[in-house]
Amino acid sequence: MASQAAAAGSVESESATFIFKGTVRKTPGSTMPEVKADARTAVVRIDEVLQAAPVMAKYAGREITVLFPEGQKPKANAQAVYYTMPWRFGTSVAVRALEQRPVTDPGPVAGRAAAAHVAPLAAPAAGAAAAPVARHEDHQLRRSLDAADLVVTGTVSAVRTTAAPAVAAGGAAAPRHRISEHDAIWHEAVIDVTAVHKGQAAQKQIVVRFPSSNDVRWRFHPKFRAGQDGIFLLKRGKGGTAEAMAGATAAGAAAAPLQPQALESVSNPQPLSALPRIRELLAMGAGS
Repeated sequence: MASQAAAAGSVESESATFIFKGTVRKTPGSTMPEVKADARTAVVRIDEVLQAAPVMAKYAGREITVLFPEGQKPKANAQAVYYTMPWRFGTSVAVRALEQRPVTDPGPVAGRAAAAHVAPLAAPAAGAAAAPVARHEDHQLRRSLDAADLVVTGTVSAVRTTAAPAVAAGGAAAPRHRISEHDAIWHEAVIDVTAVHKGQAAQKQIVVRFPSSNDVRWRFHPKFRAGQDGIFLLKRGKGGTAEAMAGATAAGAAAAPLQPQALESVSNPQPLSALPRIRELLAMGAGS
């Protein structure tokens, strides 16, 4: 059954961001001069895109290069569902195959996205890329929910800087911090919680540490601003209350409740309109 096939999905298939039904056209083969054809490479025609980021969603009908896992050799004219990660872009596209399964097995395609709102896996209308992109976004959201220890609805009531404590635990002087252009410039966002959807938050306010720097190392980490509302997907961080409290005192910020471990964001906040889907995914549970 499809649900059983989905449950049997491997860790590798869960990591795939580009899933498609394809047919091997040439092996060994390559569509790119940058990728040397050998026993592990093949030219594969994409018969149907099943799950993809927007940039890859319109590749149906095109031939690309697929690098197969170690020990696997592609077979000419074989058709399968391929679980892949984009590898190289140029005159064509090359992807790394994480896993392949028979086209008669629908489980691995939708995985936990086999909920009622996800479009069936029948071939979409010509040029339609919405369903594969929706599956991709759904898959990314599920992974973030799985990684989160706490999911809450709320509003950011304040954002404050955190300063390194001058005195470490036990009264010893804290080690000097070398200033670097790659510094995270840690801040804290105080979130007023209105509802808890996963985990436990006894306080009405929680504090989330985040890097405010736009340096290349931190550019894509979630950032927060006062007045921002949404659904926050959070995990327990490595920082503790002692450092956070010292930082808040040094910055002269108003006191706010601090949890035993600092919280960090798993992903960018989700809009309030996503709440029905988040509740549905949480109700399905991990690995469903």
